[in-house]
Amino acid sequence: MSKVSMNFGNGLQISVALPEDDTRSVRALLGVLPLRSVVRRWGDEICFDAPFHSEKEGNGRVDMEVGDVAFWPDGDAIAVFFGPTPLGRGKKPRATARAISAGPYRRLRKSSDQSQRAPLWKFSMREGH
Repeated sequence: MSKVSMNFGNGLQISVALPEDDTRSVRALLGVLPLRSVVRRWGDEICFDAPFHSEKEGNGRVDMEVGDVAFWPDGDAIAVFFGPTPLGRGKKPRATARAISAGPYRRLRKSSDQSQRAPLWKFSMREGH
């Protein structure tokens, strides 16, 4: 099982254990790490461009859980669902199109009071942790 660590500009760090199913999208992601990006926010979802393309595979879904990390093949993007989105039902997030969930993230480090001024939207991702 591969793990990736995501570090945000405000000090937040999360880890994701990627699925063991060895899909093309997981192999493609691991092949471009480490990467840096600027993220966009949509409700309590953040997403960023994935520097690779992978065809749709498996059973994607639009109804997500808070904590899911997903690959969106239609837009070559990766999304992290921290809470509800504009299309969500109640407190549940909902993606704009079918996405392939990599599973939940685990928070490694919370943002600190000092780093609240730093932009969340600066981002880096690497394998490990």
